[in-house]
Amino acid sequence: MLTLPDIVKDYTALASDVIDDHFDRINCAYSVWILMFAVIATTTAVYDKPIQCFHKLDHPENWVQGLNNICYANGTYAIPNFNIFFKAFTENGNFDYQRNDDILKLVKEYDGFSINYYQWIPYALLLQSFAYFIPKIIWNVIVNSMTFDVRSLLNKVGEMNKLGATITDEQGDGVIAHIYNFLEYSLDLHLFSKESIKNSVLAMGQLLVKALYVINGLGQFYFMNFFVANGNHLWAFEHLFELFVMYPNPPQKYFPYNAICNTGYFKETYISNINIQCVLSMNMINSYIYLILYFWTIFVIFMSFYSFIRTLLCFFNLEIRRNILVKWLKNNNSIKGITKYSLSFAKDVIKHDGFVLFSLMKQNSGKRVTFSVLRKIWETSIGELNDEIGKNYGDALRKEAKIVKRKI
Repeated sequence: MLTLPDIVKDYTALASDVIDDHFDRINCAYSVWILMFAVIATTTAVYDKPIQCFHKLDHPENWVQGLNNICYANGTYAIPNFNIFFKAFTENGNFDYQRNDDILKLVKEYDGFSINYYQWIPYALLLQSFAYFIPKIIWNVIVNSMTFDVRSLLNKVGEMNKLGATITDEQGDGVIAHIYNFLEYSLDLHLFSKESIKNSVLAMGQLLVKALYVINGLGQFYFMNFFVANGNHLWAFEHLFELFVMYPNPPQKYFPYNAICNTGYFKETYISNINIQCVLSMNMINSYIYLILYFWTIFVIFMSFYSFIRTLLCFFNLEIRRNILVKWLKNNNSIKGITKYSLSFAKDVIKHDGFVLFSLMKQNSGKRVTFSVLRKIWETSIGELNDEIGKNYGDALRKEAKIVKRKI
């Protein structure tokens, strides 16, 4: 059985997984934390009398509890300007509060609407928290399906950075060897090349997950707005205006405290003709929870979209990857041959998966060891790159000589 410390430890670990970057954690860690806190807050309110209704004095206690349960399960009607409605109701002798038709007619006249979200809020929040975690599950499956243990390598580099170890140590030699194996396994990506796509799992997987985070953020935003505001995507600004500008008597449009409960479903009982006023106490918490979630979701969408575009550009643009690698290689130091060989280094040595690996390594395992490892790979590869470029240049000269010879 999981204890509270174990649960807290598991949720804390979401923010320290080395295969995620800062933008991923906004979705799969921080958003999940916020939503789980909201679930706990709203669930606590559910167990502590979520709805309280005003009853006639001659109602037995079991009727009182039964009517409260009926109103909570079947929903209630809200009137934005409840004070005006109540005044009209009490002053108009033509309306009978025990007649369902009269009450519903008056509710409709004063722009009343049915509150369908109230009893489902904890479950909706729990569903939203799980939706934020779905891309993370897919990312874990992609990383774990690789023959190379990326997570262990990143953790090892992080330990070296904390201990102050260098790449010349025995640990450093092991890390270098593992990265060489990874780069050898990871072929460069050429579109429409099945073999290359098969061997660029990390880069393509990261791009897929970034896209899923954007889709999830947009889906969360639309779901929330339809759930609490019937599809009004600007409801939060209206609600803030009502709270602060129209204080102390704002109209209760989205999270009303006062509501009318219609018990006309029970036609064969005495209570079938009763319409009662109820207090939706949970809405005091719900309004602030959903205001926070509204603006947090907008922030998540912008951050996820920025991260996706950035990843997409790095994925398809070799020049961008080359410039970033050159910046990391230099690290305030000059490097011989960087201008001549950097493009080949980015394309033929580091490649797509290697760029993703070093990006995660830089963010999660420390810059010092990451830049040292990258520079060591550069120094080792520069000779091979020089020979390869010389060979290609010689082949080009020989090909040109043959063409000239034919013309002669």
